[in-house]
Amino acid sequence: MIVFSLIPPAGHTIPLIDFLSATLNCVFSRNNEGFFLKKMKAFLGAKYCYLVSSGTAALYIILRSLKLDTPRNEVIIPAYTCPSVAAAIVKAGLKIRLCDVNKNNFNYDIESLKNIISSDTLCIVTVHLFGIYTDVQALKDLCVQKNIYLIEDAAQGFGNYVENPDGNKMLGTLGDVGFYSFGRGKPLNLMHGGAIVTNSEEIANKIKRFYDQLPKPPFLTNIAVILKTFLYRLFFHPRLYWIPNSIPFLKLGETIFSLSFSITRMSRFTISLADLMLEKIDKLKLEREQISQKIITSLSMQSAIRIPHLLRCALLRLPLIFERPEVRDAVQSRLLSAGIGASGLYPVPLNKQEGIPEYLEHNGLYPNAECVSKRILTLPTHSLISDKDIAKMVDTISKEIGNRS
Repeated sequence: MIVFSLIPPAGHTIPLIDFLSATLNCVFSRNNEGFFLKKMKAFLGAKYCYLVSSGTAALYIILRSLKLDTPRNEVIIPAYTCPSVAAAIVKAGLKIRLCDVNKNNFNYDIESLKNIISSDTLCIVTVHLFGIYTDVQALKDLCVQKNIYLIEDAAQGFGNYVENPDGNKMLGTLGDVGFYSFGRGKPLNLMHGGAIVTNSEEIANKIKRFYDQLPKPPFLTNIAVILKTFLYRLFFHPRLYWIPNSIPFLKLGETIFSLSFSITRMSRFTISLADLMLEKIDKLKLEREQISQKIITSLSMQSAIRIPHLLRCALLRLPLIFERPEVRDAVQSRLLSAGIGASGLYPVPLNKQEGIPEYLEHNGLYPNAECVSKRILTLPTHSLISDKDIAKMVDTISKEIGNRS
């Protein structure tokens, strides 16, 4: 069934003036990459930053860099995460090792993690899913003990931070090296691009060896990104989003495993747009945090759903875990019919994702990841959500749970 008004599940608006300014800067102005890098490093509190074509490309470059001068070749990742993480590992010529997750917060199941670290382990990738902070300090301690690297996947957590006595620390800058994605639906949505950050001179020097060899994207790539961004900002509205969402070949919201991703530097247009949008990230975060807290408060008495333990932060989407998969499915259907872009996340654990099992040497059972994949439903938290929409979400969820209790 096609719904003729549908709130997008994630993302944010891109002001027309910013889009036009970035386009003009791309076409007529000199490259402002150096200026923007200084601004980005100051914002993140990172000594080193490298701008690339995507978050997947960023992880690929990190892994190739860390692999230098060591025979270790295994990368540990959560069994429930984006297939692009696995794609970067495979393309980098390394092996995937999956670890089950904790159902309460999407962190690693720490005991499972300890049991799978071996002499082949090169690094652990910790994922700040939805922008939720993982226990980086505990993982850092473990990595130091085992003499392995810790990579932070902050693709969904750009701009979120952890409060420390010596100052706030941005997600992505807490481990040995981190990366961000600026693709569609991310906290800083630029439709293209990613970034690598580190405070380690040793790691930065390794990354620079690869980064210096990266080609700049051709001008046609800039044109393609400009066009994608224009179409995105046009259709990022409930009255229009249903149009691309109803076109099957666009595959909006689908998760696939693909080794066909470009590895270049960030486009000039994206750098220009990022320079303008970075100034709005605090406002975008505040809107998501306020909307998340309103929904959480309104659903706090529902015993049939569990909201994972969250620190107060700006959530890319609000995750709900239902007691029964069939209730999750029914609620999602009702919300979509009501014009709310509620969605699952990754439909299966990585060991069941098409294309990945052939690359797993140690395939096992991951019951928590399996449970999450069948029971999770995410609600949009961006600025298009009104108090009326929140009331509609809560009422729809409560009624459906009541009908099935």
